[in-house]
Amino acid sequence: MVTAPRCAWEIAAVRATLIVALAAAALLLGCGDSRHREGNTPATPQPVSERPDPDEVSEAFVLTDVATTVDAPAVAAAYARLAPDGPTLTNPATRGDALAFMLGGTVAVIEATPTAMPGAAATDGAELSLSRWTLDWHLEGHHAHLTVRLLVIPGATRRQQVRTFHRLVAAVAIAAGDHVRGVHVGGVTHAPTFYVEAVAGSVDPVVAWCGVSVVRLDRHLGLLSIGMRALGLPDVRMTASSDRLDETLTAFFNLLAYVAEREAPVPAGDSVGRTQDERWPVRYEPSPIDPAVQVMAVDVP
Repeated sequence: MVTAPRCAWEIAAVRATLIVALAAAALLLGCGDSRHREGNTPATPQPVSERPDPDEVSEAFVLTDVATTVDAPAVAAAYARLAPDGPTLTNPATRGDALAFMLGGTVAVIEATPTAMPGAAATDGAELSLSRWTLDWHLEGHHAHLTVRLLVIPGATRRQQVRTFHRLVAAVAIAAGDHVRGVHVGGVTHAPTFYVEAVAGSVDPVVAWCGVSVVRLDRHLGLLSIGMRALGLPDVRMTASSDRLDETLTAFFNLLAYVAEREAPVPAGDSVGRTQDERWPVRYEPSPIDPAVQVMAVDVP
């Protein structure tokens, strides 16, 4: 069981290929059938409301080396390439260092700030991105940032809201060009190239939507997702007996992709796995970083 507080979590360094990491979402979609149930399993958490609260605001930070603004046509063009099937970005308006658009019937705002993000959130978040391993990446040269905010899109599900928001953030990163040093969203800081390629390469790129915290437990690995709650879903904790972190990360992000595709928690007592012969029972337990929150737990032999 992973019980260490977040500050004690060790980051295990390994180089996995970017192609393997970004392909993670394609391999585990058939795993969640009710093939294994046990009596007296803990209650399955109910998902947060399918639709976000109208007062919620999606927020991210595009970290830059110098204070910079972005050009409205460049943002709109990048967004159109990333979201050919999504709501359109229209009606740009500039006021000072802020740029606003209409997006899907609501407002998106991009605001330039000539200082680094305060505190250690940006650097701490860089330890949670998959790009930490796939690119052996570290956040450097961050001295200013662009704040990206999106109000709730009328009628959108949480998954649609998250998908559209990340496409907008990636478009801002593209428009900011070589000035970008990282993208901080949902507590996770991603390498800019990794993030943009992930968003461009998949409709629902969980490797960009979520981060992962890793700890070594004797001969086991413990992984915990960061970010599934934005989808109204529980985060996932996995322990694995393999010391091959690249293989474990692939299985882990496949599992996140499967849960995101379901848009509902996997019931306690069900089994998941990479093949029809694998059966990893699902249970729920307190999160190792917030005992008041239940996470989906899976042990991989």
